[in-house]
Amino acid sequence: MTPRAARGLMSEAARRGWHVAGHPAALLADGRVPSAAVAGHVGTPSVAEAAALVDGDTLLVGKTVHGRVTVAVAP
Repeated sequence: MTPRAARGLMSEAARRGWHVAGHPAALLADGRVPSAAVAGHVGTPSVAEAAALVDGDTLLVGKTVHGRVTVAVAP
């Protein structure tokens, strides 16, 4: 993601009251929803689900892909 895109994402998230956090790949590598395809592309077997589950244990919305955007949501 470019710095400009990151600023736009953070600005829009703040406007909507959404929390956005980043996590190091080493933390995401322990994800409970591994994918060999994801590991091949980004070097860690889980990203969206693992990031959503860093501070929780339940996904409200599992991995959802829309175009080039992938999200997972946890409370």
